[in-house]
Amino acid sequence: MSTDSPHVEHTPLDTRDDDDDDDDEIQAQASKGLGKPRWTLWPGKNKFYCSGRIIAGPETVPFSATCCLITVPVLLFICFVCPPLIDRSPTYWWCVLIALAGLACMIGTLSSCHFCDPGIIPREAPSLTRRPKIINNKLEDGTLERWRYCETCHIYRPPRCHHCSDCDNCVEVFDHHCPWVGNCIARRNYRFFVMFLISTGLMLGFTFSLSCHYFVLIKDNTSELGNAISNAPVALGLMIYCGIVFLPVLCLTSYHVNIISSGVTTKEEIKRIYAGGVNPNDHGCWHNWKMVLCGNRAATKLPEMTALVNQSNWADVPEDDDDDSTLLVPVGGASSSSGRPQIDIEMGNMAASGPPPYGQEDTHTDTEEISVSPMKSPNSSSISPLKSPSSSSQPPKGRLTADDVSSADTPEANGVLPDDAGDGISPLRNIKSHTHLTME
Repeated sequence: MSTDSPHVEHTPLDTRDDDDDDDDEIQAQASKGLGKPRWTLWPGKNKFYCSGRIIAGPETVPFSATCCLITVPVLLFICFVCPPLIDRSPTYWWCVLIALAGLACMIGTLSSCHFCDPGIIPREAPSLTRRPKIINNKLEDGTLERWRYCETCHIYRPPRCHHCSDCDNCVEVFDHHCPWVGNCIARRNYRFFVMFLISTGLMLGFTFSLSCHYFVLIKDNTSELGNAISNAPVALGLMIYCGIVFLPVLCLTSYHVNIISSGVTTKEEIKRIYAGGVNPNDHGCWHNWKMVLCGNRAATKLPEMTALVNQSNWADVPEDDDDDSTLLVPVGGASSSSGRPQIDIEMGNMAASGPPPYGQEDTHTDTEEISVSPMKSPNSSSISPLKSPSSSSQPPKGRLTADDVSSADTPEANGVLPDDAGDGISPLRNIKSHTHLTME
């Protein structure tokens, strides 16, 4: 009788998710020498989707919460307020269309703010030499732009560019970091942020008005307020919600309308950078709005994120520090070749001359150097220290006794006390009183 057990094939359970498959694909490409995608080396806090094709802000949970806060009220309005209004009068069908259009506009502008490069300047490799913290960038018209060095990104930030600690990136024309959007609001997504505020404010007012209108109609049909509340609880809840949210949205929208008309950003307004001075970014109220809403959108400065690279980090190979020597001049050493005065357009003053920048030595060689020996005047004759002016030869080394020097050889014997010969040391006096004196 055979005791062999039947052969059973066991199928292993697949407990891996899609992220693990993507990681294995990246590791396989790296092992084959094809490199790894550039977005996997990103040093900031941004998140990437679709294999690096879409960049987003670092805060996903607040962005999702904002989407729910604007989507749920609109859906409640469409489902519980619009149908009774349409039953009373078929002309209210346009309420559904406006509600859907407003929801699409809010979600679209909010997503454009979040899934967007706000104007990030890519990092560079750390410099092998010490760089000055502030430099002046000479423009073609002779004016100067003050650029500051970022110790984190290892780049010189142009004017209106700041380092965001929430995203850990240097962003051009930085306005602020919005936690509700989950991304920085800056040069490339500021117009979407303004459109999101305007559309949200209009949608809140529209929902509040029609909900209030429906609640009043219910109130007129019933004699008691409690019956109206029980018959239209959703309309009352929408009225309270929209009334509470509408006030801060209106204040925020009014604030941004003011700063756009003035040509400043939120950070510049808070720090009062142009208080009492001239703002070079203010081109008039109409032109400022035209640039924000209808101007050409700046191109991204980020490289191709899906490209395969063979390096261990984002900026592996340091670049030559002398590449920008023709454009960037350290503060204090800026001078115009045409002789025209240079104006700092950020600080609003003339570029003053100062000491050489860090690491730059003075190259003037026309000055003659005068060598002065210790304890000796430059205009006096060459007299060695600890030596009598009357002697012209080097004294012998060793010990001198009193017999080696006669009293007639000393000026004191004749009653004359010699003065200082100009070398700062008086001649030896009463040398005969010393029995032993070492002369070197």
